[in-house]
Amino acid sequence: RDFQIDSIIASSTNMKTLKVYAKKFVLSGGTLESIRTILNSLKKEDLQLGIERKNIGLYFMSHPKCISGQIKLKKSSNYFYNFLPKSGNNGCGYWGLSLKNRKSKKRDFLNSYVRFSLDKPLFYKLIIKPFIRKIIFLLLNLFRSKEDKLNVNYVPSQLLEQDYNFYYNFYLKKNINILFRLFDFFSNFITFFKKLFSNKYLKIHNYLEMEPRKSNKVFLNKKSDKFGNYFLTVDYGLSNIDKASINKLHQELKDYIEKNNIGEMKSFDFEDIPNDIYRGSSHHLGGLIMGKSPENSVVDFNLKVHSLENLYLISGGVFPTSGSGNPSWTIAALSIRLAEHLTAKFRFS
Repeated sequence: RDFQIDSIIASSTNMKTLKVYAKKFVLSGGTLESIRTILNSLKKEDLQLGIERKNIGLYFMSHPKCISGQIKLKKSSNYFYNFLPKSGNNGCGYWGLSLKNRKSKKRDFLNSYVRFSLDKPLFYKLIIKPFIRKIIFLLLNLFRSKEDKLNVNYVPSQLLEQDYNFYYNFYLKKNINILFRLFDFFSNFITFFKKLFSNKYLKIHNYLEMEPRKSNKVFLNKKSDKFGNYFLTVDYGLSNIDKASINKLHQELKDYIEKNNIGEMKSFDFEDIPNDIYRGSSHHLGGLIMGKSPENSVVDFNLKVHSLENLYLISGGVFPTSGSGNPSWTIAALSIRLAEHLTAKFRFS
């Protein structure tokens, strides 16, 4: 039978609570936080669900990424430079290479892709890079409170490798345009510098699509926060098709480079790469997946929890498959679709 939520309780950091009543409720948040909220509510018996509760946290997917190869060009290649990260007035981004689409109904390989970055000479890694790190964090911290300052020793490796421009846009441009222009110039100078001294060596960055598997899951562990809500443990690994897809892409790229006498390519086989190399990933998806039946999913096609009359979920958790691209626009599209569904009966002709 279908259950219904009468109210929710929201708590502030100083432990003050507020009870909210509504006809319909939408849980919108990050994938992992949405899963954690539902699992803790079930554990405390504040929430009742039907048979779909057994699917919560299952079919977890991520966007594993790592560097596992290098290309040594015989000469500078503007073709490959097109796949380097670029920035401009409208933002920053990059192009990627994936396997050619297959028209057969059976998917032999997933849509994993690769992109490239300029590899750095040794003196750049040992001398220039540490200096750049200190300058970047000095400027970023100018506009942050003492408690909120960024620590140069605890940052994602990608911030230090190739994604400076995102942080320039996000932190600096909104504060002071002069500093943004200075950093934009500094970034372009660094790119020119790297091309000048290492323009024949490219690192291969891998971004993997994950096959949805029941064994990839998220569940509560024994540690809890100040509210008595338990934290999550994420347990996942790559499947055979996950690994085969990126290996196949590497092989086709290697064949293309050698056939056209572009250079030499070396890379690791993903069968030999330890699991922890891709643990630091992003774009968490699944765990609250969409489907026809509560037997194998959590929400229906309108994002309503199967056994609840008035609870809807919107996050990356409802994705039944992952893809290899960023999911932000798809989440936005699903949000708009849900809003239109919920407000349909209030529209006037």
